[in-house]
Formats: sequence, structure tokens, C-alpha cells
Amino acid sequence: MVFEYMDHDLAGLSDRPGMRFSVPKIKCYMWQLLMGLHYCHVNQVLHRDIKDYY
Repeated sequence: MVFEYMDHDLAGLSDRPGMRFSVPKIKCYMWQLLMGLHYCHVNQVLHRDIKDYY
């Protein structure tokens, strides 16, 4: 089973006053997320539910 690991979560970072993510940064985060999911699915690795923040 795969558990996510990050020093910070995106919700915590986005809650900081004045914090804005650039379009390239958002694309980079999404690419990493989707590539990780793809790896798990191709290799039949069980992962936890991925839910939105809201």
C-alpha cells in the first residue's frame, strides 16, 4: 500500500497569506500527481483514496 509523503501539503501552502501558485508550478504538481497514479495503476499498487480539499 502506498501512502503519500510530503514535507508540506498543498492546502497548508495555499493558506499562507499572499501565496499564489504560478501556472507552470500547478502544471508541475499535477504532472507529478498523475505520473504517480499512473505508476501505481500500471504496477497494480494499492493507494489510498485521493480526495479534494473542499
